[in-house]
Amino acid sequence: MNEKQTTTTIVVSESTFKILLKELKPFILPFVLIVFSILAFYFIVYPQVQDVLKLKDQETAIKSDISKLSANQAVISSINDNDYKNDIDILTRAMPEGKDYTGVIKAIAAAANGSSVPLDSYSLAVGNLATLSANLSTQSSLSVALQVNSNPQSVQRFSSELLKSVPLCEITSLNTNGISGGVSTAFFYQPYIEQTFNPLLPIVQVNSADLAIINQIKDWENIQDTNYATASSQLSLSPTPTPTPIPSLTPSPESLATPSPTLAP
Repeated sequence: MNEKQTTTTIVVSESTFKILLKELKPFILPFVLIVFSILAFYFIVYPQVQDVLKLKDQETAIKSDISKLSANQAVISSINDNDYKNDIDILTRAMPEGKDYTGVIKAIAAAANGSSVPLDSYSLAVGNLATLSANLSTQSSLSVALQVNSNPQSVQRFSSELLKSVPLCEITSLNTNGISGGVSTAFFYQPYIEQTFNPLLPIVQVNSADLAIINQIKDWENIQDTNYATASSQLSLSPTPTPTPIPSLTPSPESLATPSPTLAP
């Protein structure tokens, strides 16, 4: 059985349209105004509100930057240029940019004089020129091997004096057989790392603990200079151009163990 499809056509006459328009006329203007307001808010008001919020954030960031710059300026203004330069110089000598061979020999000669051990009882052999510290795995150092032809007490005195040297160093190994001793040392150096200056990073002022360390290094250097001046006339250290191993020594019961340098805070 086939169903018949019927189509209904609605015909709106002109008179009917006028009647509908007359009935809807009070709502047309409010509808247009509502649509216009929505569009105006989305395309005009909302972007301006976003811009105002961004400007507020920028204002907060600028105020924060000004505060940081003012704090840094206050720190810089409180620093004495001469004292700062002197501190930088002493720290650079304590941890030079590269291998300071002159400083190393000076430190050894001063330690020898300070420990009252004759300089002619030493022989110097420069080890690996690109070694790392035994205790500071990332710290570059210059290895120096010393043969001390003296008793254990003299070896210990010499090692203690050497630990107060500039450039800074550590004793990596120490052996004695009663009549001579082998002292292996590592003199530190720190290559400069190029950095981009950021004026907004806070400048940290040197605190009392840092100043105490700097003053201690100054005292060590003053004593070293005095000892070196006394020993300079009899300096007889002879570095060899190639690494020379220290003869093996059989540790005796008097074997010494000298700790690495410790700076008092």
